[in-house]
Amino acid sequence: KFDIKYWGEWSKGKQEPKTLSVEVVRIPEAKGFRSLPVYFSMPSDFFSSYPDIAGLKRCGFNLLDLWTYVEPGNDWGWPCIEATQGKCAEVPGLEPIAWVREWWWHKGRESEEGAAVFADGTKTHAALCLSYRGEHYRRWIEQGKRLIDRGFYFHTVDPEMYGQKQRVDQDNGEAICYCDTCRKEWTKYKAAHPDGTRFDFAARRYADFFKDYRAAMEKYIREKKLPGKFKFMVYDAYHRSFESFANRANYKDSHSYRNALEDPVHF
Repeated sequence: KFDIKYWGEWSKGKQEPKTLSVEVVRIPEAKGFRSLPVYFSMPSDFFSSYPDIAGLKRCGFNLLDLWTYVEPGNDWGWPCIEATQGKCAEVPGLEPIAWVREWWWHKGRESEEGAAVFADGTKTHAALCLSYRGEHYRRWIEQGKRLIDRGFYFHTVDPEMYGQKQRVDQDNGEAICYCDTCRKEWTKYKAAHPDGTRFDFAARRYADFFKDYRAAMEKYIREKKLPGKFKFMVYDAYHRSFESFANRANYKDSHSYRNALEDPVHF
C-alpha cells in the first residue's frame, strides 16, 4: 500500500494536488477460453509501451486488437505494432489482430469517383458509392498485404460507413447509389432475386466491400505461398449513436439494418 499525488494542469492553471491511496493486489489467473475470442482493443502505441502484456493473458484475453496507423504514405505506426507483435510472440496463446482502420472510405467518398449519386444524377460526398473500388480502396488492399507481409494474418474492421447522415435519399428510405455501376448491379440483383428489396441489395453491396477485401488477402497468401491462414472480423451492429438489433422482433426493422445497411446474414 502507498499514496500517490495526482492533479490536472491546463494552459492557465493547475489543480491542487490530491492524495490517492493505492493497494497493489495480485489478480488470480483466469482460465481462458480455447475457442471463444476475448480481445482487448487499443491503439498500437498503447500496447507497445504497456509493461505487462503477459498480465493481459492472465486476465483471460487471447487476442490484442491493434489500431495499426499504417496507411500507405503514413507509416509512423509500424514500430508500435512490431514492438507489440514481439511482445505477443513471448506469450503463448496471445495473438495480435490488425485493425486495418477506416481511412479509405472517408477519403473515397470525398473523391469524384467515390461520391454517391442521387436519383436525379447529382453527386453527394456525404455517402460512399456502393460500387466504389477506386484509388483509396486499392490502397486499403495494399495496406492489408503489407500487414500480411509483416506476419499479421488476422485483420478486423469497424466500418460504420453508413448511419444517420451518411446515406443517400435517407428521408425516403432508399439507401442506395444511382450511379451507372450501381444501376447495373441492381439489374443483376433483381434478375437473381425478383422479390428482393433495395435495402437487401444495399446491404449485400455494403458487405461486398469486405468480402472482396477478404478474397484479396486470401489470394495474396496463396500466391505468395505463405503459411498463415487468413482470419477476418467485422464489428457489425456496434454503435454508440443509435440502437442495434436489440428489442426487435425482426432485425430488418432496426436502424442498423435500414439506415446503416448492416445485415448479419450477409456479413
